[in-house]
Amino acid sequence: MVKKGPENIQTRKLAANLEATGRKNKSGLWERVASILNKPSRSRCEVNLDRLDKITKEGDTAVVAGKILGNGALTHKLTIAYWKASASALEKIKASGSKAMTLAEMAEKNPKGSKTILVK
Repeated sequence: MVKKGPENIQTRKLAANLEATGRKNKSGLWERVASILNKPSRSRCEVNLDRLDKITKEGDTAVVAGKILGNGALTHKLTIAYWKASASALEKIKASGSKAMTLAEMAEKNPKGSKTILVK
């Protein structure tokens, strides 16, 4: 039998914590993010900054259950939660005045997942 899903123990723990947070707070967002993280890494999304800029507005909160890449630029301030991010993406996020945090930090800050956009 072939094992499916993440091999990384930290990713498994993160997915379990997000799922527990979602169940405890009746938040479908964190349960959905946990199910995405439990998939193989080849099926997770990669999102460029220009796409984030295109689909969000000033002051939005976006959750990326994948990797943020540094292609493009942000023209407005956002709060972005990510699973992984490239160094160039983090530099550009901070240069635009936006906030970047990990999924675990965002789940602690906003356990209900209200007013949050899930980017795939």
